[in-house]
Amino acid sequence: MQRSIPLGSTMGSLATTCPPPRKLFQQCKLHYEDTGWPNAGDLNQLGANIFNAAHYNRRLVRRMLADPPLGTLRRPNQYIPVFIFSVFNENQKVGTGAERHWGLLYPNGSRSSRIHSIGPFLLHLHLIRVNCGVADLKANISALLGIIGYACGQGNNTCLAIQSGMPCYQPNFTVRHASYAFNSNWQQFKNTGACCYFNGAVTMVTKDP
Repeated sequence: MQRSIPLGSTMGSLATTCPPPRKLFQQCKLHYEDTGWPNAGDLNQLGANIFNAAHYNRRLVRRMLADPPLGTLRRPNQYIPVFIFSVFNENQKVGTGAERHWGLLYPNGSRSSRIHSIGPFLLHLHLIRVNCGVADLKANISALLGIIGYACGQGNNTCLAIQSGMPCYQPNFTVRHASYAFNSNWQQFKNTGACCYFNGAVTMVTKDP
């Protein structure tokens, strides 16, 4: 014998047994783990500058300290703690330039910006070709050979042009070859995550290596 159960009763039972997420989690406290804006970066990292960082953090503080609290669309009028990333610029952090410039303070303790100051939101566009070259022309030979070994070991004929008899072999200086090799590697692989960074030995440059 088949028994018919009204749909409304079924839905009510399900809601009691397995309450929907909106009801289940509406009392959970939330906080933003971290948010921020880089105050500097590589030449090709658009928008990473002190003006945008100050503007972003200033608006963030105003919003999160609003009285009454603004909350979010799902959690209106609720106070939600926010942690700004980060306290200090991490000058020894590897990766792109922006990775080392998220701090409210420089490593020496001075402020990178006043987050309550007034300033326009500026997006600086770099419409120039950016290259990656050796930062210190007096770098020791072992560091330069390390750059060449790393860059040339990635494949795709990265170092073909600096081989003996090829167009970029002369001038035959290790520092020049290192600049060419790393820039060639970076230009080929930057869209897949390659960084213009090699233990501080290379940096963004506008001059073609």
